[in-house]
Amino acid sequence: WSSDVCSSDLFPSHDNGVQVIIEDDVTINNNFYILADGSTIKISSNTVIGANFQAMTINGHGLKFENRMRRDKAAAISIGKGVWIGSNVTILKGATIGDYCVVGAGLKIPSHFKSLDSRIIDFDSTAIKVKPIDNFGPN
Repeated sequence: WSSDVCSSDLFPSHDNGVQVIIEDDVTINNNFYILADGSTIKISSNTVIGANFQAMTINGHGLKFENRMRRDKAAAISIGKGVWIGSNVTILKGATIGDYCVVGAGLKIPSHFKSLDSRIIDFDSTAIKVKPIDNFGPN
C-alpha cells in the first residue's frame, strides 16, 4: 500500500476522535494490520514499512476472568517522518517512534516506548537496544 496511490477514504475519521493518519509518501508492504480503537495512529511522511506490520492502540482485554469483556484503555501511536520499519514489527499502544529512526525486523515495540530522533531500534538477547545512527557508520 502506498499513500500516493490510495484514497484517504480507506481510513475514515470518526466523530469520537479515532483516526488513522497516513501522511504523504508512506509505503506499507503486504499484510498490514492497523487497529485504532479509542485513539489515533499517525504515520508521518516518507516512512517505509515492511511486510506483516501491526499497530494497535489497545492491548485487548483484561487477563482476569471478570475483566475479559472490557477493553483496556487506548493510547495513541506516533511514527515520525522518514522512519524505516522492518518486516514483522508490532507497535503497541502509546509508543512513539521519533523522526528518521530505523526499527529492526521482528521487534515488538512495547506500550509507552519513546524513542529520540535518528536512532536504530534493535534487539539483543536480553532487551530492546536504542543506539544513535551515527555509531553505525556508512553502509
